[in-house]
Formats: sequence, structure tokens, C-alpha cells
Amino acid sequence: MVVGVSPTQIRVRLASGITGVMSVTSTNGSREPAPVLGDRGLFRVDHRREDGEIEIQLVSSASSAVPRSFDHDVNLLRQALQDHPVSTLVHEAPPSVPRMDEQRVQGWVQRVDTYLESLRKNRYKRLDEEASTPS
Repeated sequence: MVVGVSPTQIRVRLASGITGVMSVTSTNGSREPAPVLGDRGLFRVDHRREDGEIEIQLVSSASSAVPRSFDHDVNLLRQALQDHPVSTLVHEAPPSVPRMDEQRVQGWVQRVDTYLESLRKNRYKRLDEEASTPS
């Protein structure tokens, strides 16, 4: 099934799940119209290119000359989305680098610790003074 069309290449996903590309120039020589998004046909794996992409050749097309309806296009899109595995990307900062919120909280905790330490020292001084002076 054709799953992507660009000016230079056509991306095809085979029934086996392999995705490959077919150059647009290779379809211009055939008498059949160039495949469009959602077209099905018989494709064969030709070779693996130097960039790692699999080159696919069109053997025969199952496209029809009848214009498609909007509902047909929607159904093709739904099918392509259902057949395509979904990958969830989670963008998180590396654990060694704290986020801004964490940095703020850590700074606040450090300031509070410093103030608490000075308050304790002042309290101890006051208690010592009260204990050393006669009442």
C-alpha cells in the first residue's frame, strides 16, 4: 500500500510490514498512472540502497481510474493509521540535570536550612544569657 508520496519518491508499506521507497522516475516509464496515497498493488523488493532504504518496484497496480470519494479517502487514512505502530516519545530531562522547578525548591530548602541554623544559634545564645544572668 502506498503510504507516502513526495516529489522524488513514493513510500510503500508491504503486507509483511517492510517499508520501502520507489523513485518517481521509475514510475514515469510505465504506462500505468503513478501510484497515489492509498493505492494497492503488487510490489517487489528490488535492492537495499546505500542509505539503508529498501528500493521497491511496482509490478502491477490495483488502482482504478474512477475518482474516489471523500469517505473512501477517510477509510484509507484510518486503515493506514491502524496498521501503523504508534510510538510514544517521552521527552524528559536526563536525571542528572535537575529541572527548573527542582532547582527552585532546592535553593529554597538551602535558604531555609541556613536561616534555621542562624535562628538556632541565636536561640542558644539567648538561653545561655538568660541562664547566666541572675533572676
